[in-house]
Amino acid sequence: MLPIALQALVVFLYPSLAAAADRPLFAVARSNPVVSPGVSIALAQAQDASGRVAVWVFFTDKDIRTQAQYRNALATVADGYNQRAVTRRSLRRSWPGLFDHYDLPVVSSYVDQAVSTGVRLRSRSAWLNAVSVEATIEQIEDLAKLPFVRLIKPLARAVRVVRPESTTSQRSDAAGEMSGASDFYGRSREQLELINIPAAHAAGPTGEGGLSAV
Repeated sequence: MLPIALQALVVFLYPSLAAAADRPLFAVARSNPVVSPGVSIALAQAQDASGRVAVWVFFTDKDIRTQAQYRNALATVADGYNQRAVTRRSLRRSWPGLFDHYDLPVVSSYVDQAVSTGVRLRSRSAWLNAVSVEATIEQIEDLAKLPFVRLIKPLARAVRVVRPESTTSQRSDAAGEMSGASDFYGRSREQLELINIPAAHAAGPTGEGGLSAV
């Protein structure tokens, strides 16, 4: 029989050990606050008549709780991966192994519960462990109550800058003078010439037969 003091220590530690054993691997703590202040700004600027704004909903984990489950999940990802991508990773990857938890898909049940709040699903990202949705303020508040939602923040968006028409819109190219309106490169010609893009195009390569990854 264990000594009294050791029994007391086991009783004291058991809840913490049990909680740690049930905690998902690679879990990230929820932000405080869960809803980024930028969401309020995005909502105030929203032009959608429905009052929706596009936001990222980041999750805390991928519901992987044991090393065995993690290995099986990685094997499933590897089995379905494009062979060319596998070859490329084997040549370029510096991290241990060809796959890790970033490659695991977003937990489907998390996505389903998020969508059940009424949001419009836009996309999902395994790398970010997040989904992009369109949501109202009420739906965002409901999302924030889900225990596996780590952070909600607005999508970054570019703001178009309208510049006044220039009276000197003429641009020159190798063939002579050409207006900015009819020039293939338009208003980007000046900056592209700094890195010799027009000259590269003029040399004739088309990229035919190549593979472009975006």
